[in-house]
Amino acid sequence: MNKLSPKEKRSIKTIYSLAFKFVGYLLIGFFMVLYIGIIYSFIYDTMLLYYLVYNNKLLIAVLMLIGLIEGFNVIFNYGLVLIVSPGLTSEIFTKANDKEEGPFIYDPIRCQFNKSQLAIKLDQSTLKYCDKCCLPKPQRTHHCSICNKCVLKMDHHCPWVGQCVGHQNHRYFILFLTHIAIGTFYISILNLNLVMSNKFEEYRVHQTKEFSIIWPLNISLFFMLSAFAGWNWFLAMRGVTTLEFWDKNNDFRKSKRIQNLQQIFGQVKNWIQILSPSVRDLPSNGVIWYETQVEHSKILKELQEEDEEEIIG
Repeated sequence: MNKLSPKEKRSIKTIYSLAFKFVGYLLIGFFMVLYIGIIYSFIYDTMLLYYLVYNNKLLIAVLMLIGLIEGFNVIFNYGLVLIVSPGLTSEIFTKANDKEEGPFIYDPIRCQFNKSQLAIKLDQSTLKYCDKCCLPKPQRTHHCSICNKCVLKMDHHCPWVGQCVGHQNHRYFILFLTHIAIGTFYISILNLNLVMSNKFEEYRVHQTKEFSIIWPLNISLFFMLSAFAGWNWFLAMRGVTTLEFWDKNNDFRKSKRIQNLQQIFGQVKNWIQILSPSVRDLPSNGVIWYETQVEHSKILKELQEEDEEEIIG
């Protein structure tokens, strides 16, 4: 049997990558249609029948507000997972000359969604090298065969968002799963009352035809995504990514759960801050890792003082 030539292998990888991306676009479109369908059914099926039965504007306003807040959190975090780069080595390392293995210009500010961080001095000799990207490969970085790029603190490639989940968009992915699990649970409870109670019997003629499809889909989403969200929270509190978990790599695991969560969600102190919409800065730039934002600020201050001393000297 003839072996494939390097050119043929590259062609197969290119076709595979394009096919996977195309499937990703289809899944994104499917999710958006499903999301709109659930919101539409929530307003014109669930809330309408609750209003007709209970005739209490304050109750309906509160129930509607809770549902729409969860709906906003779902689409807010999903949108950020789609548009925020997971953090790529190609975004922070550029070749300083024509030499294949460096030196490289290190500019982490280009990679930050929140650009408040300053560039950190980096000893590039401590980094591994990716033969596929021809760029430095920091700790926790993995090469994605679909994106064909190295991703900082890569968790996995997700076709539902059309890109990798990594250092910069990891929090949005977890919050997306969390809020859709909460939202579908909330709607399922309301719909369960609607289906089981005889109070709604005479008003069911006002339901849309889509309700019979959306209602079971909503329950299915709750069970599936609750399990997936739970798995991601388990990993987050342990301070490991999916890849690190399977590789049994605990090198970056902190002693306290809150410290592990801060690596993903930034300087948070409670669950309200964690679950709220946020674009807060992260304690690490994805290349150099710090335990806390305080330590990060301290190191930055020391580096600035060293620079000032060099200038004065």
